[in-house]
Amino acid sequence: MAEKTIGSGKTRNEKWIQITLSEKTLHELLENLDEFRDNKFVKLNINIQDAPDQYGKNIKVSRDTWKPSGGYAPRSEPERTNNYRSESEVAEQEPDLPF
Repeated sequence: MAEKTIGSGKTRNEKWIQITLSEKTLHELLENLDEFRDNKFVKLNINIQDAPDQYGKNIKVSRDTWKPSGGYAPRSEPERTNNYRSESEVAEQEPDLPF
């Protein structure tokens, strides 16, 4: 499905593109933020066209509205990845050294 173009721009050189978003578009984006793990954000697609349009613009900006079909998985607690053990754990599991 083609996404609605919300901005445009030009390629200035191989490492620099310049895009323009209107104030109205910015307000709409801020009113409809995505949220994941208590972070709010906007995902954008920035597409470089093969040829510039009549105004010399070859960049099209659209909002990325894709969401996973099953939704986001709930955040689980990370597994313990370090080898740190408290002094009491060490004392219980390891015998005293003979020296």
